[in-house]
Amino acid sequence: MTLVQTEDRITMADQEQDHDSDLDKIFECVERATPDGFRSEIVEGYVYMSPQREAHWRIIRRLVRALEDAHGLDVLVLSDVRI
Repeated sequence: MTLVQTEDRITMADQEQDHDSDLDKIFECVERATPDGFRSEIVEGYVYMSPQREAHWRIIRRLVRALEDAHGLDVLVLSDVRI
């Protein structure tokens, strides 16, 4: 999931109130509503969902394998891609 900051968000961040918890709640809500195999983005207050492309998954898999080859199978590799 990708969150895109806009001018409104930057303005909110300048205020003394803590809006991080609000943003975290929105992020969690969108993440729960996103079906497996889809990715979601929040852009200027709108939620966009799209299915993961096969090419995207192949690239991620190759990167993970390359990291494991270089650093061993115990290397910690994290991704937001759900299998």
